[in-house]
Amino acid sequence: MGPVIHTKTIGWEPSCSCGYDPIPDIVLDPFMGSGTTAQVAIQNGRQYLGCELNPEYKALQDERIVKAEGAVTEQTAQLALC
Repeated sequence: MGPVIHTKTIGWEPSCSCGYDPIPDIVLDPFMGSGTTAQVAIQNGRQYLGCELNPEYKALQDERIVKAEGAVTEQTAQLALC
């Protein structure tokens, strides 16, 4: 086996000299399924774009997304109280 490489994101840096702040990545999930990728994207401060052909997943997607957004809002509120 080869070497194990560990990485860590320590911040966003612009790749140009335009003077604007960097915008975190947008996560694309072309097969959204149950919405786990969207949930994790929200929890990590990212935007997401997901597509799913099967309408049976809609309720589960909505539930996970609302739960993730609520957790992020609650976390933000706790940080504001500190």
